[in-house]
Amino acid sequence: MKRNELLKDRFWFEKDKQDFPFYNDQPIALSWRLWIIWVTITIGTFFFFSGLLLQPVIKILNLKEKLKMVTENPLNSIGITYGFLVVTLLIAFGTYWMIAGNRWDALFKKITWKEFGLSALLGIVGMFITALYTKIVLTDLFHIKTVADVTTKVNHTASKSVPILKASETVIQLIVEEMWAIVPFLFILMICHKSLLMNRKNSILIAWIISSIIFGLYHIPSYDGNIAQAILDIGLSRLILTFSYIRYKNIWASYTTHLFWDIIPILSVLIQGMTGK
Repeated sequence: MKRNELLKDRFWFEKDKQDFPFYNDQPIALSWRLWIIWVTITIGTFFFFSGLLLQPVIKILNLKEKLKMVTENPLNSIGITYGFLVVTLLIAFGTYWMIAGNRWDALFKKITWKEFGLSALLGIVGMFITALYTKIVLTDLFHIKTVADVTTKVNHTASKSVPILKASETVIQLIVEEMWAIVPFLFILMICHKSLLMNRKNSILIAWIISSIIFGLYHIPSYDGNIAQAILDIGLSRLILTFSYIRYKNIWASYTTHLFWDIIPILSVLIQGMTGK
């Protein structure tokens, strides 16, 4: 896209004159083959980390009860999670490094203190807004058991024994979660803009919505197959998180928003766990 066209076909909240990487062959051109490999492996790491890929093996070898006994110990559970997390990070970032080469900074740019502060503020404000929406609309109006209910219960159990490990696990996990959201966003953006010849703003909107729905659908197995909950709660939250990336074109910005989004409920749970309440 030419510079003058880019200046016209952009949202008011986008920072300066920056553009998204890869969707328009900048800073490097990616073939369809590379796009498919990148997206497939990135999304595949979610299924690996969540354990869904191992379910057939566990069933065939009849390891369910044994695994349940091992993971009853919080330290064992978090140790296994860390192992999966390390492998997931190596696969996701290794694939990105092979795709982007020396342009790895196309996604992970240096973040300024101002960008960090505004991204953090967005995370805190967004968390409170969606908490109200979840309480008033989903819980009170539609009587949907929310993600917040389930997450608090799970984190509270673990936090009583290993609060620091649980918190650090979350901090690291959010990095790869951003990859699960942003890589599909860029892929859909490329399809809309380059293949379907849609204008840039419409392409962004479609990629923004679809990638947020995809991110919500990731959570279906964790919440008893509740598709409405996944889309209306997690999907909506993801719209705000991806806004941070769209503004700054930097995964560190959306990661910061995501981190501060989660940090308030996490700290609350950790404090309750350490005080025995």
